[in-house]
Amino acid sequence: LAMTLRGKLPPTDQVLLEAALQHPASDHDLGELHFGLAHVCDGRGEFTRAAEHLARANALHKRHRESRDQRYNPSAQTTRVDAIIRLYSPEFFAKVRGFGHPSELPVFVVGMPRSGTTLVEQILASHPRVHGAGERRLAHQSLLQLPGALGLSDLSQIEPELLTPEAVRRCGEWHLDQLRNLSRGAAERVVDKMPDNYQNLGWLATTLPKARYIHCRRDVRDVALSCWMTNFLQIRWANDLETIAHRILEYQRLMSHWRKVLPAQVLEIDYEQLVADQEGQSRRLIDWLGLQWDPACLEFHKTERLVRTASVAQVRQPMYSRSVQRWKHYKTALEPLLRILDEDEKKPPE
Repeated sequence: LAMTLRGKLPPTDQVLLEAALQHPASDHDLGELHFGLAHVCDGRGEFTRAAEHLARANALHKRHRESRDQRYNPSAQTTRVDAIIRLYSPEFFAKVRGFGHPSELPVFVVGMPRSGTTLVEQILASHPRVHGAGERRLAHQSLLQLPGALGLSDLSQIEPELLTPEAVRRCGEWHLDQLRNLSRGAAERVVDKMPDNYQNLGWLATTLPKARYIHCRRDVRDVALSCWMTNFLQIRWANDLETIAHRILEYQRLMSHWRKVLPAQVLEIDYEQLVADQEGQSRRLIDWLGLQWDPACLEFHKTERLVRTASVAQVRQPMYSRSVQRWKHYKTALEPLLRILDEDEKKPPE
């Protein structure tokens, strides 16, 4: 309730939250209280107090995750990105050209969490010919269909030279079947807004080359702050400023690679431009989908559909700009992250 009402939480409820901090509780439960109080303070412009609660909340949740062996391993993510870059080379895409399914049904919205992916999906899903499917793990699940399509037992046996047009198309058809089922076959476009699919763009462009791809960009300092302020259930890297910085840098490295080699076109939408020019950027999105403009897209907050992400409260409101350059209120608290990002910017280009 505190995270939803924020600065409008009744003072009596805030007193109860603060009193509850004095009672014995688990790291997880204490972290929940601190997250709630952080959002109340932020909503009232008490940014120093909000930062104190955020630091405590994230430290408690990080310790809780570590006690359950749910640590985030930065080196493992670096290794993963290295492997993706090695695999999806210009030579790979030259080999698989023409292998995928030519359907134009799918739309994939990707980017860092808290970069505007839910907002973009809500705008698109407000169009009568578009279905918003939410965050789906279908990209990875379609890859798991590949061994069977090749007559192999698991992914570890697959080498690029083993790929065949028939196997790749079969994986694409499986993916399309799932999307059609989600929309009940009634939409011309189906949107999957799993942010982490930026890691799967190589496979998606192989199996579904005619799909529409949208990359949501936002000032990474605002992305970092928003991740640090969000009480994620699944994301392990968002409780520590240094691991948030690491995740951002690896994301930037991979997106730089896709810009160089990906055969599919990707529309890049900046959160700040979307906020400043709602209609212009919304029309740009609908045009990218190959559809005629519909004014309902400007009233996305009135669209009645299930939203399961941390942005549910935001997409129930008209467009606002208060989250642009919000990181400046927390510049002191974010110093460890800002230092890492600044040092990376100073590195000579590879």
